[in-house]
Amino acid sequence: NREDLSCYGQGDDYPSADNAADKAALSMEPALKPQPKLLSLDKKTLLSVAGAHILSQISELNLHGNSLSKIKEISSFSTLRHLTISFNKFTRLDDVSHMPNLEVLDASFNELVTLEGLRCLGRLRQLDVSWNKLIKAREDAAVLRKHTPVLLKLDTRCNAWSKPEAVRMTILGRVTTLTHLDGVMVTEEEADEALQMATVFRINQAAVLAHSRINSERPRSLSLLSTAQLLSRLGPAPWGPGRELEPDWTAKITTLNLENQRLSKLYNLDKLVNLRWASFNHNNISKLGGLDTCLKLEELSIKNNSISSLNGLTRLPCLRNLSIDENQLSSLDGSVLDQLPALTFLSAENNCITSLNGIKNVRSLLELYVGGNQISTSRDIYYLKGLENLIILDLYGNPIVEKLENYRTYVVYHLPSLKALDGAAVEASESENAKNMFRGRLTTDTVAEKLGYSNYKEITCLTLQSCSIRMVDLSPPELFVNLRSVNLEHNNLTSFSGLIHLPNIKALCLNYNHIEAILPRPKPHAHLSSRQILYSKVHSSGYGQQSPSRPDRPASSLEPLMGSLEVLHLSHNGISNMANLQLSRLTNLRALFLQGMYG
Repeated sequence: NREDLSCYGQGDDYPSADNAADKAALSMEPALKPQPKLLSLDKKTLLSVAGAHILSQISELNLHGNSLSKIKEISSFSTLRHLTISFNKFTRLDDVSHMPNLEVLDASFNELVTLEGLRCLGRLRQLDVSWNKLIKAREDAAVLRKHTPVLLKLDTRCNAWSKPEAVRMTILGRVTTLTHLDGVMVTEEEADEALQMATVFRINQAAVLAHSRINSERPRSLSLLSTAQLLSRLGPAPWGPGRELEPDWTAKITTLNLENQRLSKLYNLDKLVNLRWASFNHNNISKLGGLDTCLKLEELSIKNNSISSLNGLTRLPCLRNLSIDENQLSSLDGSVLDQLPALTFLSAENNCITSLNGIKNVRSLLELYVGGNQISTSRDIYYLKGLENLIILDLYGNPIVEKLENYRTYVVYHLPSLKALDGAAVEASESENAKNMFRGRLTTDTVAEKLGYSNYKEITCLTLQSCSIRMVDLSPPELFVNLRSVNLEHNNLTSFSGLIHLPNIKALCLNYNHIEAILPRPKPHAHLSSRQILYSKVHSSGYGQQSPSRPDRPASSLEPLMGSLEVLHLSHNGISNMANLQLSRLTNLRALFLQGMYG
């Protein structure tokens, strides 16, 4: 029963408990035979599915569960009245357009991300788009208002709406023909309230007079409120009723607080040339244009709106604080941020941001808050390494926090300027432990940083000399499938470390290191130094990754390693005992260079 299923959260999969219950129910007797999939939608197939002889006879068509993502042929069905395309893979409904007689459309359980593209369905009365991935209620409602003029019943449940609490009022305020929404009848009172809420508030002279201030300094306060919020609460507007306005009154305004005003656009701000602090939180703004003349703006708070791009901020040279939490950003646009030379504070929490690449050149940044996004890879920490002034970073609620092994220690090591991470101060002991664990570790991120790109499968030769490398962890090794030659001369390796896992290495140069063996012999834990104990916790460090073989096993019985290796350079490593090297495990080795051996 569809009603018994829990809805998607934003970006979530089905809840695991419900998913397990569904699977158990589907496996009950009697077993259902798999429905044959439609391999094509040619005329013959469609006539067979509909049980008709000619296209003009088809008034109802069921294409449920066929893994379809396009149905371009459907628009030629001029007599079609009822269409079911549920449980497919549609991301858009462009193909379901210009169908003059269509009355019922079921597009539930697909992958729809927008209703943009739906066109000219003049008789559509019932639409089901539940269980999809729709995000923008206002934009999708505008499409329906324009292209489905007689729509009566609409089901939008279980989508990834950015503001789920406001979806019902947003839709009802725009699609005024609805009698039922999400299975619930629309009352007259509810429709009137939604219509009133949908009335767009415009920034006019009266609004600016009521919500502006002319303070020249920010109050000394420990309040977490933005400056615009704080100043608007400390006193009334400077222009009382009936007071005659001076010709240049707009030039005196330094503060503007237009929160919760149902704004959809920023405009009529061109005369606020001395505006320094502004807040537009809790509106429906989708674009950041309209601020071009506010060149002295220092602080902008625009939380809980519908913004998907930072475009519009490129002409704000004095902007220091930007708060853009709870919007629809999927990235931080570097072309915009690079042109904000004064930016020291950026908060973009609870968006859909997947990468920090766009922020790597904002060297003025002191504080960065990007909690509750979709940042998931260690590479994103590397993007922040050039921000030498960054002292506060908050990544709480991102996948990287759970996915990255030793997450906190890793971040502290790579961003040594941090004073606080995820709301907790960085202690001196943490910094020292981070250095012990990660200093000298060669990882995939290190390779990308050194080479300037991260398409590891294109790398055939890797040379990193004199980089103080002490351990190698290039995982997963399948990324380096085309790597044939590695040169790590003049480093601090004591073993081959993670190099043994690289699948197709033919030449390996490890001159001027401290190599003692391919892998170090196991040592009793009590005899390990504190630094070695830390290394043992790191994958492929050489400690804790030894062969399961006993130390006293004959070398000939040890498991072979690096079957592709043909040339090995181990000169000037101070090797004194050839037996300890266990070179017999390199079964395909053809050339060995050992200049500078001891003894």
